[in-house]
Amino acid sequence: MSNTLWSLAVIAVLAGFIVLGRLINRDGSRVMLWHNVVWIFVLALLATNLMAYYEASATSWLVLIVGLVAFNIAALLAFSLSDDSKHSILVPETVAPVISRSFLYAATAIYFAAFAVYLNVISNTYGLDVLVSDPGSIRALPLDGESYLSKTPLLARLGLNLGPVLLVIYAVRSAVPIPLNIWFRVAMLAAISISMIAMLQRTNFFIAVLWYLAYLLSQRSARHGQTSGNALAASRSNRQVRNPKALLGFILGPLALFGSFQFLGNALGKAGNQDIYSGRVNDVLVSSGLADIFSYATGGIPAFLQLVESENFRRPPETPPGTLLIGDYNPQTYGTASLGPIAELIPGVPTWDPIAPFIDVGFLTNVFTWYELPFRDFRLLGVFVYAALLGFGLTWMFIRRFKSPTIFWVQSALFSTVFLSVFIAKTSTVIFWTGIIFVVLTSQSLKRKAVNANSKTFE
Repeated sequence: MSNTLWSLAVIAVLAGFIVLGRLINRDGSRVMLWHNVVWIFVLALLATNLMAYYEASATSWLVLIVGLVAFNIAALLAFSLSDDSKHSILVPETVAPVISRSFLYAATAIYFAAFAVYLNVISNTYGLDVLVSDPGSIRALPLDGESYLSKTPLLARLGLNLGPVLLVIYAVRSAVPIPLNIWFRVAMLAAISISMIAMLQRTNFFIAVLWYLAYLLSQRSARHGQTSGNALAASRSNRQVRNPKALLGFILGPLALFGSFQFLGNALGKAGNQDIYSGRVNDVLVSSGLADIFSYATGGIPAFLQLVESENFRRPPETPPGTLLIGDYNPQTYGTASLGPIAELIPGVPTWDPIAPFIDVGFLTNVFTWYELPFRDFRLLGVFVYAALLGFGLTWMFIRRFKSPTIFWVQSALFSTVFLSVFIAKTSTVIFWTGIIFVVLTSQSLKRKAVNANSKTFE
């Protein structure tokens, strides 16, 4: 079958799981719903053949289907087995604070100090004028064998990893015990957003915005664990607690994603010209000016399918930073791809570069969906286990999200990964886990302060 027919077949399967999940448990199936909506949307774009990707084999499509079906079945199992999913449990409309003001101010100071170090490195190496006038040259032409980020000291890079989580915290009014002034929050959101864009990394900004959207999606129900018997009551209750600020977030979030993607893409010279000049792009898409964003949205699926078919088991050769490496390299990595940050700490262990070589799918791309790393590690078994663990784990945590602020924030971060599932696996990056560790530490610190304050009250 053609890619179009396979895409339509997979869409039908995913739509069936959506219906089944909503019938069993409207709220508990929300992670599965949004996961499937994302994949259905991208597969529908792929089925249009506006970009003529190479046709993939039935074997590679079946590997992808194994992952998608495993995710859905595991999610169904999670809310079917959960005790919480069998009862109607009242939950608060807002989540308790997750960080104290003092901790937030300290983390913000650390972040901007790290950003100042980054700007100093850029100034000394390239010149700040180049950052403004020709940022693409900074990304494309590393000096002295090092990329621009590698030249930034390690401690500063760790501080910069706080950017996404700080952006989300300032966006959420109830994140601190005494809400911050709205104009101060807006100013901080603008400053952090500009600083993240100045680091020339679109995906990092996406992490923050998608985390915030997942936070809003996790809050939109006044009850969780609704069974099919009280689905109508849940729907009415849901409508009662939706507020204009949340709706505004749903509008501004996607606009911020689209705007930053287009702005940075044009600034870095990533306007989809390579795709257009290939002659495999439909004229309608060319004239729309959306070829770049279309290729980023859809390219991961055909790239993963090509990876599955590849019999090139060699490791990529060592090349200087900034070199465009092209090839369907497919060595088995036995866990070092998924656990890259940990593997790098072990001497002598061969690691996999998180920035993969480009692969030719009719166009050049180096994103392979979130199934890339588990497939590189353990092939079909890796895809199956990874998908099942995510489907079960994300749904299990979502059902229990109101048990504590820590669980709510961690699950919303994990929930956000489904929006990039057709693109990349952010669960294997340091910046993603930095945010999770940060909210765990801050929420537990705030909890201890509350316990100590209560104990002093009763003394």
